[in-house]
Amino acid sequence: MGERMYFLDPLDNGEPPGTAPPKKPQLFRLLPAKRLPRPKPYPPRALNAKCSRSSTTSPSNTRHVNPARARPNLRKKAALTADGATVALVVSLARHGSVTRGFQRDLRRSGILYFPDESIGDGTLPYVRGNNKSMVQASSEADAAVIRRNNVTISGGDSAQVVMFAHGFGCDQAMWGKLLPYFVDKYRLVLFDHVGAGHSDISAYDWDKYGSLAGYASDLLEICAALELEDVILVGHSVSTMIAVIAAVQDPDRFSHLVLLAPSPRHTDDPYDGYVGGFSREDIEGLLASLDSNYFAWAAAVAPMVMGNPQEPELAEDLRLSFCRTDPTIARHFAGVTFFSDTRPELKKTRTSCLILQCSNDRLAPPEVGAYLHKNLEHSTLVQLQATGHCPHVSAPEETARAILDYLNVHL
Repeated sequence: MGERMYFLDPLDNGEPPGTAPPKKPQLFRLLPAKRLPRPKPYPPRALNAKCSRSSTTSPSNTRHVNPARARPNLRKKAALTADGATVALVVSLARHGSVTRGFQRDLRRSGILYFPDESIGDGTLPYVRGNNKSMVQASSEADAAVIRRNNVTISGGDSAQVVMFAHGFGCDQAMWGKLLPYFVDKYRLVLFDHVGAGHSDISAYDWDKYGSLAGYASDLLEICAALELEDVILVGHSVSTMIAVIAAVQDPDRFSHLVLLAPSPRHTDDPYDGYVGGFSREDIEGLLASLDSNYFAWAAAVAPMVMGNPQEPELAEDLRLSFCRTDPTIARHFAGVTFFSDTRPELKKTRTSCLILQCSNDRLAPPEVGAYLHKNLEHSTLVQLQATGHCPHVSAPEETARAILDYLNVHL
């Protein structure tokens, strides 16, 4: 008997519906790090979303239902509740889960994304679904494997212009939820999870491949190839901005524009050439030592610093929960890659037009970093946001969306 299947709220943390987050993030004393051998990633965890009978259709109150036990009319109603034009949702299936053809039809009609782990019936390949009129058929099993590996989802209109969103460290595609409504009517939206994050295939995590940002850039290009995407507008946040730069250098014809949200090509200062990244190497080593000591305590302490906006503590709490949903061993590995990477040599090679969105009071990417990028990216535009913190797509989605749309209206 397979695992149960649920509709997942993009911000669902697996807690019973109605459970209020603590008013203030808990603080912990961080203990000295211990030298440990490199651990193997944890096995995939079963979905633990709880059932809810909420009748509203907002993203934060999406109906949760077990389709395997629901009556046919309830199945259809639940599928229609999760409108792909409002927020990108994914239906996750266990490898041996039982899903009827009737339910598959309901999903197709309502625009819910469906990726079976095995061929069904006549052996048809998995497909990606946006709205009721837009479908992308996987052309081969290899393409279908890429789609499943990175939990690719598509939503939005039928426009040929594609906007792809790449999330940052400790997050997944759900973190774009507040920004999507500003783009969904005009663009075709492609979202995915980096391997090791969200509902990606954790068994595909390769320590050597993902020991550099080039491994993630390779995945991004494979997704574009699997979906036959061209002239993509790629929106990257934090570390994914440099993944986007690497991908654009390797395949410049694939992308029309890069939107770099809170970018940094190197987080550590370079005393030899005067580069200011915002941290010393000792700072980063101490940060990673705290992570090694107690990952969940680290998440509670770091999330408010990264998010900023102390007047809205619920934002930091959402980020903490996102950190805590990530496998700690993979998070540690990705953190080392993120904070010790140096992508500056790739900047001069970039020929794609770039929009640099610099945040105010960003502890991870100070103003000097935005100025450095603007100077070294030949075709770049620098915009200073009033939004504070490192995650403006969460804390200030309207301002962030307006800056991107204004840029695209001029340059497209």
